[in-house]
This record gives sequence, structure tokens and C-alpha cells, in this order.
Amino acid sequence: MGNKKPQTGNQTVDSDLMKYCEIRNGEFVRYHGKSSVVSMPPSVTTVADGAFRGNHRLTQVILGKNVSVIRPNAFRDCNNLQSVVFPSGLHAVGDDAFRGCTKLTKALLPEGTAFLGKGVFRDCTSLQEVVFPSTLLQIGAYAFCGCSALVRAALPESVLSLQQGIFFQCTSLKEVSLSSSLQSVGRYAFGGCRSLKELILPDTVTYLGNGALSECRSIERVKISKLVRFVGDYTFACCESLKEIELPVGITYIGIDSFCGCFSLEAITIPETLLHIGPSAFLNCKKLRRLTLPKSVRELGKRSFAFCSSLESVEINGELGAIEDECFHSCFALRQICLPNSLKRIGEKAFWGCISLESICLSKQLELIEEYAFANCRSLSEISLPQGLHHVEHSAFMNCVSLKTAIFPNRRFRGERALFAGCNQLETLVLPDANRLFRYRKEYWKAPAKTEVIGHTELIRASILEKLEDKTLDPQKREELEGLLKKLKPGKRAGYQK
Repeated sequence: MGNKKPQTGNQTVDSDLMKYCEIRNGEFVRYHGKSSVVSMPPSVTTVADGAFRGNHRLTQVILGKNVSVIRPNAFRDCNNLQSVVFPSGLHAVGDDAFRGCTKLTKALLPEGTAFLGKGVFRDCTSLQEVVFPSTLLQIGAYAFCGCSALVRAALPESVLSLQQGIFFQCTSLKEVSLSSSLQSVGRYAFGGCRSLKELILPDTVTYLGNGALSECRSIERVKISKLVRFVGDYTFACCESLKEIELPVGITYIGIDSFCGCFSLEAITIPETLLHIGPSAFLNCKKLRRLTLPKSVRELGKRSFAFCSSLESVEINGELGAIEDECFHSCFALRQICLPNSLKRIGEKAFWGCISLESICLSKQLELIEEYAFANCRSLSEISLPQGLHHVEHSAFMNCVSLKTAIFPNRRFRGERALFAGCNQLETLVLPDANRLFRYRKEYWKAPAKTEVIGHTELIRASILEKLEDKTLDPQKREELEGLLKKLKPGKRAGYQK
């Protein structure tokens, strides 16, 4: 084509164009020339798959006025392409058509354009401006993924669905305008949009996909539609600036890592409809202070609230069957917690490192405490285990340095090794009356040598005697206590000493 440049409007087609291109029945099949500027003739209606793919010389393309379709990969990896003039009759742009055009700065799509394929402008790292026509119906998955220079996106009312990853890793994206009739936001649609500060989802949205706003590190405000029924996995993961969020009534599920790493999250409103909180859902929410779980909640996943280091208060109203592994691991500010009566199991390291935990109310139905469940709870001074307990796994109370009294149920149970390793202040162990074999367990459990081991009967006797010492005690009450004291069998204290 030489150095002659084509003109827009009344296009002048270089006479050498035909030497370096292949056109069949209106389809521009392939260009073999060396010119940096190409202007297509009016006879072209379609740009073929891969027609210019990998052309490193191309800087400008003026599409023929009758071009209606750009097929997949047509300009893919044309890494010096800076400008494309789209014709007014354009209807569809295929998958990955301009993918990897790293110097393309604008995409002014004309009215009449209805379809943009998957990855159509993916990794166009210089793309700053996109004009979306009002006729646009569909934008494919990952269409603008990696467009790190894109600042604004105003989507037309005709776009009812945002496909997977459509703006994934658009790191400069600050403003998004959505259709008021939008119905779904796909997986990772805005994932990694770290400059986005606000997103208002219209009330028509019914689906919010996994990771939809993950790693939106600047986002401060999100409004979730009332029609959304679950918060998917990773949806708000690493939204470091998000301070508060209200989940609408109707939400039943909070997925894996949903709010993981939301360092600024101070408050969350959980609706009465919630059933399930997934593993690591609120992991490392360092500023979350209070938590109220409604009666509807049936399951807390592993590490649900681990490393919520400012969490002071937890109210559990639901009928949970278990506190899963590491559920409240390293909740340093947690002072007390009352567990529901439905609870049967406390998982491994469930309260590990809750250094401020002073008291815990355990379920009467509790059967199993797994290993390291209360390890390093440095402020816990007393633990009273319920009558239904069957099994306490090893090191369950390791390094509870303030623990002075541990009361086990007055029934046979299995207690594994090193239960009290590092509990140097342990003064009293209360064990079952009936089984004298427990006298051999003191060393096995790594209880200090000074620890006194007594049975339940002796504990009751000591309590009665202490009350009887009160000279102001009501005479009738004194008589009742003395009668109870006579009924008690002689203590077995000596039999429990190591």
C-alpha cells in the first residue's frame, strides 16, 4: 500500500490493497501487507476469523461502511493497533476480536451494535474509553478483563446480564452505571476492580455470582438487591474498605470466604432467613466487634470467624450442632460466649488463642471436645463440662495459664493426653466418683503436681460446709443443708491422689 493513507467518509482505497489481501464474497479473509494503516473497501461485509491476528505493524483500521460482523480473533494480538473506526452498520463483534491490542485507547461502538463476544477487548491495557450503544443486548464473559486503563463504564438499559469476569482486573475502573432492569451479575464480574468505590445493584438483580466483587479494595458501599438469595463464595473477599453491609431478608447462604479479608468491616446485619455460613466466611475481619446470629442459623463452617481480633461479643440463637474447626480461632477480644443447647461438638482449635475469653457456657448436650479446642485461652479461669460429655481429645486446654478449676461430668468419659499441659495454675480437678482409675490420669493429662483431685461428692460436701460456716444463714436453710450433708456418702478424696 506504500505510504498513501486512506481517508474516512469518502474512502479512498489504495490500488495495491488487492495485492496484499484476500476478499471472498464480501468476507475480508486475510491481510498480508506491511502497511500500518488499512482502509477496507465498501464491498467488505465481514472481517474473517483471524484476518489480522498477530499483525504487529498495524496501527489504524478503518472498517468498510458495510461491515456488519467482525468474527472471532480478527484483530487479536495486534499489539500496535491504536485506532479502529467502526462503521454505522456494525451488528456483532466476535470472541477475542481485539484481545491483546495493548495500544488501543478507544472503542466507540456505533448504534446498531447488538453483540460483543467473549474476551472481545480482553487485555487491551491502554483502553480508556468505551461507548456502549443503546442497542447492545449481550456482552460476553471476560469482555473487558484486564483493561487496566478503563475508568468508566455506562452500560445501556438493554443489557440485562453481566457475564462472568466481564470487568475482571479493570484496576482503574471507578464508576459503573448499570441497567435498572439488570437481573444477574456473574462470577468475578468486578473482581479485582480495586479503584471501584461504590456499586448499587438494582432491585431486579436475583443472582450475584461467586467472587463478583472480590478484591475491590476501595469499595466502601454496596447495595444488594432484595431478590438475591445467597452470597456466593469469595463475593466480597478482600474488600478492605468495606465498613458495613446489610444483607436483605431472604438470604439463606453465605459462602466460602465471602467476606474474608474485609479488614474494615465493623458491622453486618444478618437476616432471620440465614441458614448457613460457609468456611472462612468472615476470616480476618479485624474490626468486626459484635455478632448476632439469628435462630435460623444451622451451620457455621470451619474458620468462619477466625482472626476476627476485635470481636468482643457473640450471640448465637440458632440450633447449631457443632462449632467447627477453628471457628473462633484467635478472636483475641472475645470475653465470653454462651453456646446453644443443641450443640454436640466443639471442633479442633475452635477457640484456640482467644486470650481474653474468661467464661464459656457449654451446651448440656455436648458430647465431644476436639484437640486444642481451648488451647491458649489465657484468661479462662474455670471450666465446667456438661454431664453428657463422652470424649475430650488431647491438649484441649493446653496453655490455659489462668485455669484454676476444671470440673468433669460425674460419669465415665474418655480424656486423652496432655489435656492440661502448660496449665500451671490449675488447683482443682473434679472427676467422677465411681471410677477410681482416674487417679492415674493426672500425670497423663500433664496437670501440675500440686493439683488436687477430688470427686463430685467431695465437691458438693465442701460447698455445703462453706455455706454452713455463714453465721447469718437462715435456720430453715441450715437444717436443709445439714440433712443433705448426712445423706452424702463418705468422700473418696484419698483414692484420687496420685
